Amino acid sequence: MLFSKVDAFLAPGTRFNSTLVKNWCAFLLFSKYKYYLLIKVK
Repeated sequence: MLFSKVDAFLAPGTRFNSTLVKNWCAFLLFSKYKYYLLIKVK
């Protein structure tokens, strides 16, 4: 999973930063998926 890899790269103390990275990754994946759906519908 991508999130576990992100956690491995970050220090254990940076839990808040890890959450920010996860939210950012989720946002990018969602945008990419939404863009893909828009193209597929047309």
